[in-house]
Amino acid sequence: VMLRSGGSTHVINPHEVQFVQSQGRKVLVSYVDGRELYAYAALSDLEKQLPGSFVRCHKSYLANMEHVIRGCREALTMTTGAQVPVSQRQYRAVRDALAAAGRQE
Repeated sequence: VMLRSGGSTHVINPHEVQFVQSQGRKVLVSYVDGRELYAYAALSDLEKQLPGSFVRCHKSYLANMEHVIRGCREALTMTTGAQVPVSQRQYRAVRDALAAAGRQE
């Protein structure tokens, strides 16, 4: 996946990304090693480009289920300890993705 940021184009490896957060017309890409990348992109466009391990858990977030260690109705806990919110609207999809990944609530 390629993203534009600060006049440069960055190639991101989806397996290194824990979540993507929409922030207006930009997205914050949070990597498992602590790096962050702010880029111009629409979350809906990234959702189409990223692999199936990414689940829309909130209107502003995509979470990589490869890096989820625990999930509940309110949030997902990532391997780094980061908390990603889960909206009521997206809860069923998140619950199904957790079950498919073998990580029950």
